Amino acid sequence: VKEAIPFEDLNNCTDKKLEEYLSIYGGYRAYLEAQLAFVDSKKGILESGFEEALAKMLWTLESQKYINGKRPNKESLRGEAIAVNPNLRKLRQDLIETGALYTRVLGLRNSFRAAYDAVSRVVALRSKVRDEI
Repeated sequence: VKEAIPFEDLNNCTDKKLEEYLSIYGGYRAYLEAQLAFVDSKKGILESGFEEALAKMLWTLESQKYINGKRPNKESLRGEAIAVNPNLRKLRQDLIETGALYTRVLGLRNSFRAAYDAVSRVVALRSKVRDEI
């Protein structure tokens, strides 16, 4: 993923350079939109899988520990479930990493959106000045 946005002094750019910026920023923004949708769907799948597996593991642990009429604490059961189940630990780690990736791609997309909008405003202002002449 490209993270640096090349940006010159927009007021001094040629029209050709502005067109190039619009093309680069617009195209990469579209690419990042697609990446964001992909990561978001993956994050949703991981969340569902984790919650489902955790619920099953919590039920198992709770039924094992609910012997003498005392119900175990949900937070401690959750911690135990993740500690004893390597699949849950892996799902949780994947979920954390995917959430971080989502945040990163979202930030990049927003940066390229802002860059595109800035170049677009310069183009619009130039067009307005030309129309007034």
